[in-house]
Amino acid sequence: MYEGRQIQTIIVPWFNDDIKIEMREKRKAERKWRRTDHTKDMKNYKITKNNTSKLMNEACRQFYKNFIEANNSNQHKLFAAAKKLLNHGDKRVSFPPSVDKLQFANQMGTYFVEKINNIDTNLENMGHDLS
Repeated sequence: MYEGRQIQTIIVPWFNDDIKIEMREKRKAERKWRRTDHTKDMKNYKITKNNTSKLMNEACRQFYKNFIEANNSNQHKLFAAAKKLLNHGDKRVSFPPSVDKLQFANQMGTYFVEKINNIDTNLENMGHDLS
């Protein structure tokens, strides 16, 4: 560990030492490019960045392929993994207990009906102004 700096650890199941080494090389190439501002160094950085992305994507793909093969008879685990991949976490909407849900729904409906009517009126007025 460097003095005065804290290294952030990436916590994903497919992250490995090869990716860690490649990320260090990418950061090293980026620092060199930013320091020198040479086209050659920029190209080297882009190549290293693409290699890092390719390595990470392949590791992730392989991890989930193995996961699916190992759990192909367990639908619960497969659906949980799919939700995680698609960022479909717990998306329940909760209202404070003091809110009357029926009244709130009616107010929302009224708001959108008025909004549509206002837009329609504005469009009609714009049409009259053009002619």
